[in-house]
Amino acid sequence: MVILPLRTIALQMLCLWVAIAIESYFLHTQLQLHPRFSIFYAATLNLLANLIGWFLFFNLELLLPNSIRQNLIDLVLFGQWERSSLSWILLAIIGAFLIGWFVKRQGLALLRNIRKMWIQRKYGEGGFSIAAREAFIEKAISRTVFNAHLMSNSVILLVVLMKFIRFSLNTP
Repeated sequence: MVILPLRTIALQMLCLWVAIAIESYFLHTQLQLHPRFSIFYAATLNLLANLIGWFLFFNLELLLPNSIRQNLIDLVLFGQWERSSLSWILLAIIGAFLIGWFVKRQGLALLRNIRKMWIQRKYGEGGFSIAAREAFIEKAISRTVFNAHLMSNSVILLVVLMKFIRFSLNTP
């Protein structure tokens, strides 16, 4: 029997929309990307990060002890957890944040390299800046991706906390 966690899917979609909106704003304003490119980059990076996150989740949860695994399944499928597993949940949130940032940073570097190769093939070798400027640009991109990821995850955390507070107030 297949269990389809519709609440989790709906919450994941909401989180994706929020993250794409916030991160595309950061990419547009801080890196002066065209709005279309900033939305494309934000959507691509968030979908890649979610894909890798779910892949890691399903492979790593098999290695967990049964008590932690059951708490994790209860959290993902039903939105319920025991207070004893709060330290594991916090550790997982921090790990997911760092892994997501790393995936987005590497994904953006990959997208930039693909775009550079396309421009070089189309327009030739000229037109690119010197190595010092590239290093400055890389630092700015890294800082922007981190700030965007931090802001989007903070807003998502607030949304999830509001969801849990709402459901905890409704239950007798």
